[in-house]
Amino acid sequence: RASLIDTIALRYLHCQSNPYYITFKKKRGGREMEGQHVSVSRELGSVEPVLSSPGNCQVTTKVQAPAPFSTTIATGTMFSVTAKQNIEILSFEFAHFPFTADLEVEIYVINGKDYVANRNTPSAWTKLSQTTSVDSPDAGDDDINIAPRADMTQAVVMNAAESKSFYFTLRSQHLKLEPSSTGKPLATGQVYFSDNFLSTDVGIGVRVGGFPNTPDDSNRGFQGRIHYRVIQSCSELLGQTQSVVKAVVPSSAVPQSADAVFLTAFTDHLNTRVDWKRWTETEGLRLNAVSATVADTKTDCSEHGVTGGCTVYDSKLTMVHYASLAGKEVELEVIRSIVESNNTVTFSGTSTMTYIGPRVLSRYYRLQLVGTPKGAILNPIQRDYIATVTMDFLSSFSETVPNTVEVISQDFSRRMIELRGSGRQLQDVGVVTAEAYIYGLGDDPQAFYEPIESAFKTNEAEYRTHLQREQYRPSAINDGDDFGAAFKDVLRISVNTNETVVDTATASSGDDTDSTAVVIWSLLIAASVIFLIYRCVKDFLMEQDGHRIKKESVSEHRRKQAEAEEGGQQKPTNYLYGARDGDKANGKKKNPNGKGGPPGNGKKKKRPQGGPNSKQSINSDSGHSGGQRPNRPPGAGPPPNRGRPGSGPQQNRRPGASPPQKPRKKPVKKKRPPNNAE
Repeated sequence: RASLIDTIALRYLHCQSNPYYITFKKKRGGREMEGQHVSVSRELGSVEPVLSSPGNCQVTTKVQAPAPFSTTIATGTMFSVTAKQNIEILSFEFAHFPFTADLEVEIYVINGKDYVANRNTPSAWTKLSQTTSVDSPDAGDDDINIAPRADMTQAVVMNAAESKSFYFTLRSQHLKLEPSSTGKPLATGQVYFSDNFLSTDVGIGVRVGGFPNTPDDSNRGFQGRIHYRVIQSCSELLGQTQSVVKAVVPSSAVPQSADAVFLTAFTDHLNTRVDWKRWTETEGLRLNAVSATVADTKTDCSEHGVTGGCTVYDSKLTMVHYASLAGKEVELEVIRSIVESNNTVTFSGTSTMTYIGPRVLSRYYRLQLVGTPKGAILNPIQRDYIATVTMDFLSSFSETVPNTVEVISQDFSRRMIELRGSGRQLQDVGVVTAEAYIYGLGDDPQAFYEPIESAFKTNEAEYRTHLQREQYRPSAINDGDDFGAAFKDVLRISVNTNETVVDTATASSGDDTDSTAVVIWSLLIAASVIFLIYRCVKDFLMEQDGHRIKKESVSEHRRKQAEAEEGGQQKPTNYLYGARDGDKANGKKKNPNGKGGPPGNGKKKKRPQGGPNSKQSINSDSGHSGGQRPNRPPGAGPPPNRGRPGSGPQQNRRPGASPPQKPRKKPVKKKRPPNNAE
């Protein structure tokens, strides 16, 4: 809104002595603020002295069409432009109806104003540009696009009083034009909008793409902006900044003519500053006047470090410079220079004035840009661009406006894996972290910086949009495609400080991701993989260990058998292949053709059903007769394995099975009672 006020004021006040010095009221955060410093018109873009022509400056600016009473749809438009001074047309902005895809723009030019007669003659026109348009820096509603200067073959040079006609087409019906209406009648050929350097006329609307043979709509006004560059006298581009410096002077050193004395003192003091000298050469900066007024007289000035009485002065410094230099930055340099000189400025030989105004505030910030090209390194032009965009952003969205922003260096550049998009796919994006200082003047740092950090937190989307689009403003950064490419795909911006953390990720779009969730899922996946590897290795080692134990057991059994045969003793029972407990007690070998018992002819031997006098009915390990199962004592464990194949974990192991375990200890045998028969 302030930009629009600038445009209107510049148009009608250009003939004044200081055409770019504008004081206005603008709303920030729901309250009105009175402009106290020079308002740098954003329409100016840049001001640069022309070295080959002393006293002249090259300024980049733009002219804007008036707000329409109504709009109509069209594919393109033809209109003429007349230069009042020598100018160079750089680019166009245009209003359009909402469109989801990219808008392809073609711009043609022809000498003179006879575009109506040549609307169906393509050979008469010269194509200036055919490119995909991008969102304009000033497009708050995303319905204004710009055809950047970088994509035009060359700037259109126009001499004073020269006219050229332009054909602007989208090849699709999405262009907004203003039609003639009862409230605002328009006629083709009449002046539509102008400033002191150029004027445009009411043109025609083209309903079909290309160069149609069908009738077109007459009386149509182009809705947009024309960016151009012009050479002017530098004196016409000077604005001014006023800053009040509060200082005390000892009563014994009060000068007779304070204005002249203070003007000399401040001029000599500021000329020792490096930045002041640089601005004097590039921005036409000079201290124009000092007006010193007595604010108070005190008999005791010990609180200000002055012995005895003193006089308090309010010294109003009036500084002139090109409007491209921010007035608040000039004011900060004046105060900071005094503070860095121990709060004193020398005048009248050894006499000094002591500064007692607001303090210089500074806070360190880290600006993290996610979505930059991988491995990007910010050069000085890009760092200055970030500082300018940040200052413009805070001027619009912060209750307190800083005096200046300095991006001093790049901390590091790294890569980040993020889940992005509707499919939540992993993407590799670049991250750049820039180190910056934000400066201001005041006595309460917290009250000054809280609104600034709140603006970063609650308006991250607008900040990101500023950073993406401002590069397309002529003479901003788009002269080199590589410079602007670092910012055009930024996904989000986070701002951290050493005193507080401003988390702007909460304000980012729904397409952005929560990096914390990505880290948690990554750790879970890594832990699962490690666990699976551990289980596979463990199973493999256990299997190898089982084979080893089995081989050792077989070797040990064979060794004992050999020792028994040599000594004439009974062979040890093969626990690996499971003999019955009764067989082990009697020293019998396992019957290879049966489940147990002594070796035979392969036939299964019946167990006798004898009475108490039958020896075969006596169970050697339990002491009971018949087929009755005895009552086992408590804690004796399960009954012993009877040698059936596969019935126990130890006595009936087949070759290739799991390794055997240590045999369970047999229960203690009870003493057999005496038998009457025996």
